[in-house]
Amino acid sequence: MKREISKENFKINLVKEVYQKTNLFGGAYPYREYEIDDGEKYQLIIDDKISGNSGGSLRIKLNIVKKDKIINVYSYIYNGQRKKAETFEYKNPKYEVLVEVLEKRGYIKKINSKKEEY
Repeated sequence: MKREISKENFKINLVKEVYQKTNLFGGAYPYREYEIDDGEKYQLIIDDKISGNSGGSLRIKLNIVKKDKIINVYSYIYNGQRKKAETFEYKNPKYEVLVEVLEKRGYIKKINSKKEEY
């Protein structure tokens, strides 16, 4: 059973934003944590270390926050530091609608690299 998203109750708040070490070109790598509330509490973590078009790495995690535990419902990992880029994606089908909403709003992005085709 998929969850439905109510636009009236759907809120996204930036909780933490840290700029990590800079790359060779002077750009800083952002690390962001968001709190999402649509009746249930979620935590979205984006660790963006992409440099150039396809170098670096990107890690995205979406967790549901319960009273005593955190459950991962979506993970995306891109590693462009290798000659052939690696991508891993896990999506819980029950929360697919939430992931699609976050993709449409630009919070979740996927890297399409030509390095993966080698």
